[in-house]
Amino acid sequence: MVGAAVITIFVEGSVKDRMILASGGRDQEPYNPRTDPLAVHHGVHSSFLTLKRAHAKVENGHRDAAWRIVEANASGREAREKLVGAMKKTLALWLAYRDGVARAAGIVQGASLD
Repeated sequence: MVGAAVITIFVEGSVKDRMILASGGRDQEPYNPRTDPLAVHHGVHSSFLTLKRAHAKVENGHRDAAWRIVEANASGREAREKLVGAMKKTLALWLAYRDGVARAAGIVQGASLD
């Protein structure tokens, strides 16, 4: 359960997930391949973004299902404590990785990016 929650919330989630799910997906902007970062910044023609377009059409349903599973299995104090602990550990590891990449790239000299 904890692994599924970390993937759902930390890896696949976004800051807007709860709002989108609460609105039944109505607040989510439809995918526009012409404004996709691959098209805008890298010149990828929108006709090559068909898979991303198809994925965007079903994504909200997947997120809704994943969130319902997490919420159903995170009821109770012990389950919530495990989940919060796993999320804190995941965040700490991600920040260490991010800072290490920044230092290796010469972006930051030994300082945290926070």
